[in-house]
Amino acid sequence: MNKIKLIAFTLAETLLVMGIIGVVAALVVPLTRDNSSEQVNVAKTKKLYSELQTAYEYAVNKYGHPADWGDSASGFLCKIAEYMNTSTSCTTTPLTLKDGGTIDVSYSTNPKYYQITLDVDGAKKGANTLGKDKFYADVDLADLINIPSVEPYLHGHGTVTTSNHPDAANNSLMWVIKYGNQDYNTCASSLTWEGKVSCK
Repeated sequence: MNKIKLIAFTLAETLLVMGIIGVVAALVVPLTRDNSSEQVNVAKTKKLYSELQTAYEYAVNKYGHPADWGDSASGFLCKIAEYMNTSTSCTTTPLTLKDGGTIDVSYSTNPKYYQITLDVDGAKKGANTLGKDKFYADVDLADLINIPSVEPYLHGHGTVTTSNHPDAANNSLMWVIKYGNQDYNTCASSLTWEGKVSCK
C-alpha cells in the first residue's frame, strides 16, 4: 500500500506569517486613515469656502458694498445666511450649516475688516485645529470704491512674506485651495509657495 505524504504548514509557521501580516497592517492602516481624513477635510474646506463666496456675492448684489452693512458680525452673517442652507438663525453665532459646518465672523474697526472663521465640521466635532478643520478668511473693507471679495486670511501671505513657507494658522486656507493638501502640518519647513508643494 502506497503512503501519501501530506505537506502542510506547521502551526508555528502559520502564526509567524499572521504576526507579520498584523505588524504590516498596524503600520499601514493608520497612515491610510490619516490621509483619508485629510482628503475629506480638504474637500469639505473647498466646498464651504465656495459656498461662502457664492452667498457673499449674492449678498453684495442685493445689499451693496459690505462697508455699508454696519459694524456688527451678525449683520454680515444675516446677509450671507439668506443664501446658505443653515440650521440656525443668523443671529446665533456661529452660523451652523445643515451639513454641520460653521461660519463665525468678527468685525475689526482698525483696520476695518470682517474676519471669518470656517470650521468644516463644526465646533463639537473634529480636531477644532487651525489648518486641519478650521480656517480663516477675511473681507477687507479699506477700499470703499471696489467691492472686496472673501479672501483666504492674509491673502496667502502671513508668514510667507518672511519665510516663504505655509503656516497652518495664517494661510492654510489659501494653501488648501491652491494645492489641495494639508502637508504644512507635517513638513512645512520643506514646502514653499512656488516650489515644493507636497511632502511626497
